[in-house]
Amino acid sequence: MLGAGRRDDVASYEMAAQVSRSRRLQSASVWGAIVASVAASACCLVPAVLGLVGVSGAGMAAEFGAYRPLFLGATTALLLVGFYLAYRRPKAVLGREDGCDCDLPHPARKGKVWLWIATALAVLFAAYPYVAAALSGDVVAREGASEDAAMTFGERAMTTLQIGGMSCESCASEVAEALTKVEGVIGSDVNFDRKLATVTYNPRKTNPELMVKAVETIGYSASRVSTP
Repeated sequence: MLGAGRRDDVASYEMAAQVSRSRRLQSASVWGAIVASVAASACCLVPAVLGLVGVSGAGMAAEFGAYRPLFLGATTALLLVGFYLAYRRPKAVLGREDGCDCDLPHPARKGKVWLWIATALAVLFAAYPYVAAALSGDVVAREGASEDAAMTFGERAMTTLQIGGMSCESCASEVAEALTKVEGVIGSDVNFDRKLATVTYNPRKTNPELMVKAVETIGYSASRVSTP
């Protein structure tokens, strides 16, 4: 049989091991929440960051946007796990010779501070698409080739496309950019809230079918809802 001192040493070791496991789990949940929140807003963040360095993020918003609800759910779940581990009443370690069925110490205050900082970061990342939409407005406008812009209004044609798959304002920017790259497009206005793209174009150079293909190429769906 173990002596009293030996049993106390074992109990202390078990206590330290449980504290260590709890802190590792808390750290993992916090970092996981941050990563998930970044992934949830990647549909807007990635194209925006690439745009700063002059690289097109065409199609990325559509790819990430489809998984945004899943990533947001993961962010919430991981944060809840982190708060549970930080504020729960730890399980007692039994069997101390001195009769003290001592509770494990709560996670250090520093860990809780980092948890709240991580929560703030996760919320900011997750809210980025909504903030970007509020700052940029409802409509994203782009202009096409300058030579076609010189056409009179009587020579121009206009069509409206219904756009599917847009999850944030960056998606609208991608669609507008893709449309203005079509030869003959004079300008495009993409309304994110209404999911509509109004396109002015040179009918001698292009047509709505080519615009639909351009939108579909970057991962969104498009259909014509008006005549030229």
